Amino acid sequence: MSYDLSPFDMLRMARQLNMQVFDAELDFHEFGIIDHADIEKILFEFIEDSHYYDKKNLLVITGKGNVVRPLVKKLLAQNPLVKKFKQAGYFSGQEGAFEVELY
Repeated sequence: MSYDLSPFDMLRMARQLNMQVFDAELDFHEFGIIDHADIEKILFEFIEDSHYYDKKNLLVITGKGNVVRPLVKKLLAQNPLVKKFKQAGYFSGQEGAFEVELY
């Protein structure tokens, strides 16, 4: 059995399931081993680019570790483009990610 759903159908289904839909996503797992300066640079550029392209709802995947996650949380709290952020919901990674809203 095959289902051919349009992007609009998938968006409607996600909303019916009360799933958050994000405009952009950053996954720190894709970068391998990185240091604090790299984390800060990657996150800053992601937020700047998202803001420039008017992407307001972001998902930042950090993993559940003790290096990337605490630093990203601190940097999100300090960034003037970030309106609010919270731990991601059940379908978005929970404690391994942040849902971010930009101004």
